Amino acid sequence: MSHVAPPPGTAVELRQAHRYTVHSVIERGVILHSSMTWLIAYFPGDPLRAVDPAAPASIRVVPTAEVTAYRELVDCDPAWVASTWEHLAQAGPRLLQAPQAVRVWEVAAALARHRLDADVTSLITHGQLEAWAGRTLTGHDLARICEAIPNSSIPEAFGIIVHSMDSQDAEEIADLRGSMVDGYDAERVNRVLGRISEVSGLPVVCVWAYRDAVGFGGDSGFYIEIDGRLHHCAGELWRWLNTPEDLPDAPTAPGPPSSWVGALSDLHEDRLAHDDGNHNYALRDDLDAAEDSRPDQRLLALAEALHVDPLDLDDTVHDLVDKSASAINNGGLDKQIPFLVDQLGEVATEQLLSRHLIEAKAAATVLGDLLDD
Repeated sequence: MSHVAPPPGTAVELRQAHRYTVHSVIERGVILHSSMTWLIAYFPGDPLRAVDPAAPASIRVVPTAEVTAYRELVDCDPAWVASTWEHLAQAGPRLLQAPQAVRVWEVAAALARHRLDADVTSLITHGQLEAWAGRTLTGHDLARICEAIPNSSIPEAFGIIVHSMDSQDAEEIADLRGSMVDGYDAERVNRVLGRISEVSGLPVVCVWAYRDAVGFGGDSGFYIEIDGRLHHCAGELWRWLNTPEDLPDAPTAPGPPSSWVGALSDLHEDRLAHDDGNHNYALRDDLDAAEDSRPDQRLLALAEALHVDPLDLDDTVHDLVDKSASAINNGGLDKQIPFLVDQLGEVATEQLLSRHLIEAKAAATVLGDLLDD
C-alpha cells in the first residue's frame, strides 16, 4: 500500500466475503476525499445495478486498512467507468460535492468510450478537449497536452487538464487572499466562505462558541461539511485567508479543495445549537436560553398549562392600573403575565396562578357534590 493519500478520482477496491459461498466479491468505488487513515468514496454499483448518489448507503467512510487495491480510473474496466459515469451524469454529479473527483471521472469516462469504439483511429477533437477542461484551450495548452499523451501515461495527461481547471478556480477567488486578516464576523463569513463554497463545490462553514442577542461570538473554527458531518479544515485554506500577504511564509494559493478536508470531527450540523442557514453555526445558543429563562415566559407557560382564562386575571390587572387595564386584558395572557410580573414580581404572580388552581379545584368539587345530590 502507498504511504501517500490517494487523490480524489482514484478507484478503490474492497474485497467482501460472500455470505453463502467461500468466494469473495470485489466492490469498487471512487474516492471523493481521502487522508492517510481513511477515505470517503462513492460506490456506484455495476452497469446492471447502478446506485443513485443520493442514496445514503452509496457514500461511505472507509478505513484505508480495509482497502484491497487502488487503481487509476483509466486502468479500470472501460465499460464500468463509462456506464457508471453516464448514470452519475444523469443523477447530477454535484450531489457528490467533490469537483476534483468528478472532473477526473468525466475525462476517464470519455477515454473509456474511445477505448470501447471499434474504430481505434478515432481522434479526440479540439471541442472535446475544451469540454473536458471547462474553458477555451490556447495553442500552448494543446501543445502541452499533445506532448504529454504520447510521452507519459494517460492519467498524467488528463492530470494536466485537471490542474489547469483547479488553477482557474483559484483565480476566481484570488481576491479573497488575506480577507480575514483583520478578523471576521458572521456577515464576512457568509460572504467569503460562501464564494469559496460556490466555486469549489465544497461547503466551508464557521462554527462559533455561542450565539446571543449581539450575534455569533467566542472562539471559532472552520470546518468542511460533508453529508452533515463536519471535518476539520486542513491544508492552506485557513492560513491563506488569515495571514498577511507581506509575510514570507504566507500561502499564495489556498490549495486544491481536496486538501481542505481534514480529520472527521465529532460535530454534526443537525446537533449544533443554532445556524443562520448559510455558513455560520453555534455550539451554544444563549439567545434562546435567555428567552427560556425570563420569568414572564416561564409563568406564561405555567398559566397556559393550568388553563387559566384571561378573565380570571382581569380584576387583578384593573386593581393595579385602571387606565390601561382594558388594553392589557384584551391582549390575553401574553399581555397580562408580563404586566403582573412587572407589577407584583415573579413570586407573587406564581402564587396568584396557584391560587387560581386551588379555587378551580374547589369549584369543581362543589359542582361534583351538587351533581351527586
